[in-house]
Amino acid sequence: MPSILSPLLFGFIILIILMGMFISIFFPEILIPKPKANMTEICISRCKGELALGTDLSRGPCLLNPIPDAADWVCDVAHWPREDVDDLPENQCSAFLEGRATSFVEVTPECEFIRATPEPTHVFIKIKETATYYFWRLTDATRKLLDVILSSFGLK
Repeated sequence: MPSILSPLLFGFIILIILMGMFISIFFPEILIPKPKANMTEICISRCKGELALGTDLSRGPCLLNPIPDAADWVCDVAHWPREDVDDLPENQCSAFLEGRATSFVEVTPECEFIRATPEPTHVFIKIKETATYYFWRLTDATRKLLDVILSSFGLK
């Protein structure tokens, strides 16, 4: 009488191998963590640099769109308390508005820290320019996976 344990063990080993391949292809950052720079320090440094050049920051412009080497982050100038000028699209980072960046750092026109998102807040996925789907709390790896899926169906 053949043992059922052998095929189950073989199936389990194959499942583990397939899961490892899936993770290494679609989520490589899990296997190879890369250090993140302090986005707040980068933003404040850029702000101080702009002030030193004499740039007028009173209208609340976007300073880094996106932050170099961190495509999911932008650096924006805003007022505290917030003013109407801060909500104008021309004074906000287009990468964040369009969903190309999912996190932001805000500083005052005097380069004082206001706030930063602790993690990505949203992802926009445009499908054939007719509809925009809004997803909360998706990681960059998940967005890449969704891009692959949507592209395979000709939707992106």
